[in-house]
Amino acid sequence: MRARLLPILLSAALLILFTGMTAVANPQARLDDWVIEHMQNAQPDEHLPIVVLMAERPDIEHLHMVGRSVPRSQRSTLVWSELQDLVQRTQGNIKNYLHKEMYAGGVTFYQSIHVCNGIKLEATPRVIYELAERQDVYLILDDHNTGDTEPMVPSPPRELDDVSWSVDFVNARGAWAQGFTGEGILVAVFDSGVRYTHNDLEDHMWDGGAEYPNHGYDFLDNDNDPWDTHGHGTNCAGHVAGDGTTNGDTVGVAPDATIMAVRAIGSRSAFWSGMDFAVAQSVDIISTALAFYTDNNNHNLRATWRENFDVLHTAGVITAKSAGNSRSQGGPYSQLSTPAGVPSPWRHPDEVEAGGRSSLISVAAVESDYTYAYYSSGGPTSWELATGYNDYLISGTHVGMIFPDVSGPAGNGYTLSHTSDNGFIYDFSGTSMATPHLGGVLALMYSKNPDLELEEADSILQTTAMDLGPDGKDNDYGAGLAQADLAVEAVVTTTGWLEVTVTDEYTGETLPGIGVYMERFGRQIEYTNENGFISVELSTGEYIVGVDSILFEPLEITDVQIDSADTTTLDLALVTGYFEADPDSIAMTIDNSSNGADTTMMWVYNRGGMAMDILMKTLPYAELDDYLDVVYEFDLTA
Repeated sequence: MRARLLPILLSAALLILFTGMTAVANPQARLDDWVIEHMQNAQPDEHLPIVVLMAERPDIEHLHMVGRSVPRSQRSTLVWSELQDLVQRTQGNIKNYLHKEMYAGGVTFYQSIHVCNGIKLEATPRVIYELAERQDVYLILDDHNTGDTEPMVPSPPRELDDVSWSVDFVNARGAWAQGFTGEGILVAVFDSGVRYTHNDLEDHMWDGGAEYPNHGYDFLDNDNDPWDTHGHGTNCAGHVAGDGTTNGDTVGVAPDATIMAVRAIGSRSAFWSGMDFAVAQSVDIISTALAFYTDNNNHNLRATWRENFDVLHTAGVITAKSAGNSRSQGGPYSQLSTPAGVPSPWRHPDEVEAGGRSSLISVAAVESDYTYAYYSSGGPTSWELATGYNDYLISGTHVGMIFPDVSGPAGNGYTLSHTSDNGFIYDFSGTSMATPHLGGVLALMYSKNPDLELEEADSILQTTAMDLGPDGKDNDYGAGLAQADLAVEAVVTTTGWLEVTVTDEYTGETLPGIGVYMERFGRQIEYTNENGFISVELSTGEYIVGVDSILFEPLEITDVQIDSADTTTLDLALVTGYFEADPDSIAMTIDNSSNGADTTMMWVYNRGGMAMDILMKTLPYAELDDYLDVVYEFDLTA
């Protein structure tokens, strides 16, 4: 298929307009196979939906560092600003080109997606190929509508009660008795929309103000009315936060949580744009049962899904996602309900394969007899073929990644109806319904501690779950059935104080403006005042405390214990470096030849920061293990 396509597209390329970018050697390599297939079958004037990923990808490590400077609940604002800057810096030229093509008829619309630094658009084959020729483009993905909700699973009726059986199945009432009902926590339900006038939801839907008067957004039709014409999304929202004002039946695990409606069914770009919305609006939790089964074996698309959730990890947004209703399919990829299978934030001790962590918790379905539902997808899975990842190997002696992470009740029983604003039905079941129960449990945990780190939340969920099946975490139940009461009880809210004084080891002087990090599940950074001192309130537990600065040798202290209503004090003496320089100096040259013709430029960082004339003396005792002898080929101690 590619052999036929290339000459056709190259002849078309002879007619392209100058774009201001140097063409790449092999533009076809930047077209995903599915895009190539659609282009081959398209008419010249047909507009195909695609997503263009820019060459400069989001810097996950940098975003983590940006976000770690503030508590989790404030992290989205900083990360969103960074993502906006990235889009503004990298997409200007390509948007100029797309704007011209709007008038020429080659493009019908285009819109940025920040989490992946991409642009969703509809364009003719000619334009798509011209985009693939650009140096600032990394990859072009297909965006034909392929997603849907999980397949519906019929279930028998149950008797109406004050509290749904599935709410009690995760012991939510035990969490309510501790005083936590999800109040103040924003849960975005990514689904077919939400019937936001339903009596059990209407008084705690997200207030989007005049810009978003209908409590969310429809990213499929690109309007501000995410009304549910399907019913699935309303059912899911009900399992998160249905408060029982109708008929006295509480079906929501976190009945006081706030629901944001995000209609993202059907389209990858709609879902990814919804992720933008979640970060921009500082959502705490995403609960979704949308499924993109066709993406399971497309390793470019799987990698993009994972990268997007990596970005959400940096923003402090955790996601509960249905594992899938495809157990009979078999294989490490075919059972997945993409984006299920993206690694969760915390590594369970039973997970032996190496690999990175992300922000998505995959949820299996358990029936009322504590056995997994016959349809509930299981693992293991792998990321060894996903573009740019190559981890959680499953070939040879490698066992892959345990999948799913935790289990929730299948949900069969009374759930919120999509047929009226105040009715109930009982015909929805599956991992679709298990997932919002987990979204509700997370909301209960966050209502106790809104700054709970993702790693900590995930570890609590897994370690307090009711172990089912084989001992430990397994590929049927994950870590087990979530237990809301135990999870909320395990969330730490007690605090103690850490006081740190930072000094120069050689002079004994205190050092102002030094960033000291405190790391438990995430990293928090505080800066010393003019007296080289910080005092910070921290949740109780064991921390790593240190300084990592270009000005000084790295220093780290492990096992720093913070106890309730107590103060832990630390004195950090920093080594200022290998050289002592004039306070006004910042750079110097060193003659390393006999006649002075050959010189080496070296940089010395100090607390001054001005580049002036050089006056340097060496400090022999500051050299560590002849380090500089190797690097700069002279003996500093001499």
